[in-house]
Amino acid sequence: MFQSSFFDNDDASAIKDAPLKSSIFTGNSLLCNGRMSTLMGSAKKPIPARITSAGDSVDVYRNLNKYELFSIKQRSGEHKGRVTGYARSVVIKHPCFAIGEVARQKILVVKSRSVHAYVRGSFVDGIDGDINLNQLNDYIRVSYSPYVAGSFYTLERDKEGQIIHESITPFNTPENYLYAIVNGADVILTNDAISE
Repeated sequence: MFQSSFFDNDDASAIKDAPLKSSIFTGNSLLCNGRMSTLMGSAKKPIPARITSAGDSVDVYRNLNKYELFSIKQRSGEHKGRVTGYARSVVIKHPCFAIGEVARQKILVVKSRSVHAYVRGSFVDGIDGDINLNQLNDYIRVSYSPYVAGSFYTLERDKEGQIIHESITPFNTPENYLYAIVNGADVILTNDAISE
């Protein structure tokens, strides 16, 4: 994956959207005029930049090659089924979870890696930084590993960020939350007003 910049233009005067409270994130929005433009391909085989627009129906999942990033895959439109963006944190509205059970079972047998679990919903924003949980009033932490459970699950972490295994509980009702913030090892679900 080749990304010299998340944007396909170098116009520093371009108006940047600021739909989210800046105190919630340690980084900046990647949206410019409601769109996030990402260079794709490799240095040897570049692909023209792809656009992810606010409101697009997307699947978000951990990028298996650049573990600190999440891939944003389109569910409809010109690039349906293709990745159109990458971000450190991704905000989704009206989230739901999807897990490919056949792929999950294969992973358990072969111990391989493949993308088979997604946070699905309406794209709000991509952020080039992390989340500041102290700025949210009400949230739950959800995660997924095929080796822990066959579904997403709630959990708590200790001060060092390690999972408190006794806290793991299956979770299947993301629709009760307005936003999902996909960041790090977890998905943060909240109904807090996160936009300015």
